Amino acid sequence: MWINHSWSVLAIVFIVGVQEYLSPYLVHYVGSREPFGIQPQPGVVRLSEDTRWRFAGLQAFRWFLRSEFSEENLAFWLACQDYRSSPESRLAEKASSIYTQFINPDAPQEVNLDSETRDALMCVMDEPATNMFDEAQQRIYCLMAKDSFPRFLRSPYCRSTLRAL
Repeated sequence: MWINHSWSVLAIVFIVGVQEYLSPYLVHYVGSREPFGIQPQPGVVRLSEDTRWRFAGLQAFRWFLRSEFSEENLAFWLACQDYRSSPESRLAEKASSIYTQFINPDAPQEVNLDSETRDALMCVMDEPATNMFDEAQQRIYCLMAKDSFPRFLRSPYCRSTLRAL
């Protein structure tokens, strides 16, 4: 569903901006179904074009999430991507940091995960692996895709970013 040409471009560009981090969850082929339920129009934008748009889309989404007091979802998701690409020597330290910051029930930026996912993560904290946060990250991604991102597309944050670009 296309709101209009500008919304379509920003939606695709936002996804491209996050794509550097989110690649395991995104499929980027023009003409195939995009994440967040957006079907691209052929020729609207190439997925490798214009880094200014990519950064602006990501920043606007971050500001929007902050205004809704749910910035922790994107912060968690980005932290998981950083964790996944970390050297093995730093996995334990980063896993502990992510758990303390986002997953622990008393976390300062606690994300909305079910108890089963939290418990599974707690069980593997002693032996961190690069994929240990994959399920939790995917759950938060789906939450943003179904809830936050559609509202963002209708928000003043999105409109003002489009006007500025």
